[in-house]
Amino acid sequence: MCEGSIHVRNRKATDKEKLVVRTIPGMSLKGYYPRESSAMDGSLVCIRGTTTKAIIKQVQLLPGMAPATEKLWQGKRNVEVTLRHRAYSDTILMPNGVSVHLMMFKDGMRIDIGYPVKVRKPAGMKVVEGAMREALALPPEPKPAEELDENNLPVDPTDGPAEPAKEPAPAGDAPAPAARRRR
Repeated sequence: MCEGSIHVRNRKATDKEKLVVRTIPGMSLKGYYPRESSAMDGSLVCIRGTTTKAIIKQVQLLPGMAPATEKLWQGKRNVEVTLRHRAYSDTILMPNGVSVHLMMFKDGMRIDIGYPVKVRKPAGMKVVEGAMREALALPPEPKPAEELDENNLPVDPTDGPAEPAKEPAPAGDAPAPAARRRR
């Protein structure tokens, strides 16, 4: 059984379920509720067995926690934890071995049972990927207009008119004739 299950409507958790931590109405205890319902109309969800693997979407601790624990975990995302239930006491076992009572978490903190952690890329990578998608979506640069010959066929720039051949130097040892001067 889970805390408060004697006093409010409850049910067992399923293999894959998205939960949220909320205060049990009319009590000073907290429990797990289905994410899509409010605490007033939803059933309290009891965790199966004594330990269940889960993921806290973003750790939200109440003030008054041990400073080292609060500094280490506050605001962390996608933290893989173990939900523990022992003798009417629900706790969450953090990855470093610290056990935190359910009462020390803020109402509205999301917990997923049986869902894998989605790996997120840093925000800077999203900007780079967006720029790359935008750059790849641009049309190719226009090619220069092709030149056409007299038959309207494209002209190959390597087949252009050849430069006039230079005349070979005169044979023999005689120097080239000097330019004639007018008198």
